[in-house]
Amino acid sequence: MPSTLDWLRDRTDAELAALLAARPDLLLPAPGDLSALARRMEAPATVRRAIQQLDAFALQALQALLVLDAVRHGESAGSVAHFLGGPASDDEVAGALDRLHTMGLVRRGGDGYRITPAARDALGHYPAGLGPPSGLTADQIAAALKSVDGGQSALLHRLVPGPPIGMIEPGSAHTAAIATLVDAGLLSRIDDATVQLPREVALALRGDHPLGPALPAAPPLRTTDRTAGTVDAGAAGQALAAHARATRLLDLFGLGAVPALKAGGIGILALRRLAKDLGIDEHLTGLHVELLGLTGLIAPVVPRSGGAGTWIPTQAADTFLASSEEAGWALLADAWLQMRRDPSRVGSRDVTDKVCNALSVELDWRTGPVERHRVLGELAALVPGTAADPDSLVDRLAFRAPLRDPSALAERVTAVLTEATELGLVAFGALAGAGRAVLDHDVEGAAAALQRALPDPIDTLLVQAAMTVLA
Repeated sequence: MPSTLDWLRDRTDAELAALLAARPDLLLPAPGDLSALARRMEAPATVRRAIQQLDAFALQALQALLVLDAVRHGESAGSVAHFLGGPASDDEVAGALDRLHTMGLVRRGGDGYRITPAARDALGHYPAGLGPPSGLTADQIAAALKSVDGGQSALLHRLVPGPPIGMIEPGSAHTAAIATLVDAGLLSRIDDATVQLPREVALALRGDHPLGPALPAAPPLRTTDRTAGTVDAGAAGQALAAHARATRLLDLFGLGAVPALKAGGIGILALRRLAKDLGIDEHLTGLHVELLGLTGLIAPVVPRSGGAGTWIPTQAADTFLASSEEAGWALLADAWLQMRRDPSRVGSRDVTDKVCNALSVELDWRTGPVERHRVLGELAALVPGTAADPDSLVDRLAFRAPLRDPSALAERVTAVLTEATELGLVAFGALAGAGRAVLDHDVEGAAAALQRALPDPIDTLLVQAAMTVLA
């Protein structure tokens, strides 16, 4: 396999541009020459970051190369497709491998495709949940599997999805069965309390799709047509409500009734009082408070004499209140999209069983902007006025980035959609026109879109015969 530097030297200008477009982190800071770029491409952190960007299909193709030992020798796209077991075709697998080649994770040569050593190491000790090979042949495994009983088979299947490591508790009722499996070569012993499922055995038990069905495209979204006018009108009404809540919170903070914690932030009891006044739950109240803090509309003040401080409005709050509702809302909505904090965790407890307070450091969420763009980006790709089913949205995002903590994906999607709906970017499960402008970081365009979605102001009254007035 050619070195990374030699591989870079063989790239055309267009191919180098495609590499940097696929892995933009390689440009920060700009490398001085190809040697510096080659060293950066082989750095473990940048390789892991590139692999985390892969969708499920590309990740399967990369893992297949590693399982097939395509480091010492090349593998054709047909052999990789045969290993994966479909339904992806040879051409679709070749397309995925070519994309990996563009990213520098795979080398394409005369003997086929090879995985780079850096990508191999980044996949970890148990790629695709598989242990190391043991050298058993298919016939040996088949013969050994015929001799196992139901209980022994169940023990093996526990380790099949991965990780392939099993712990044996002292005095376990399964000790004898595990010993039998070790003697048969179906398990390998690491130490007295730990066993491992060999790669060949796991592949035999996984069947025709050892890495799962090879699906070349993301699962489709289940959608409902809400019409663009309905979505924009509903979102506009909620946007005004969100602005009104921000205004009300500034009034409450102006009364000096919100104490500041010594460790930073606002205590849960104070937040509950604010939530009761606004008539919404603690999560959404925390959202609005976080936005006020992020935009600099409130700040903590500590008395000169010491003691507990309070959160009060800043001079920026005067400018905010003097601006139009549309402009104020657009400011808050854009701040939410870029916020590196997680208001959905307000009131929850961290790993040390400490309560996560609003405006405290415990709510830091570095990938918050990326995750919000991921969710809303899927909605933006739909025809305006089209709503997406949340469960299908989770499945689609799981395919897009399978290595991004899938266990918490559903909660993140729910939190993002809830907050986007509360702020008026989303209505009825669809992205509003003003929300699309916010997603493009067009603050003025978002304010204009909101203004267009709102009905014309009415300054007349209807006096009725019953001595009542309708406004």
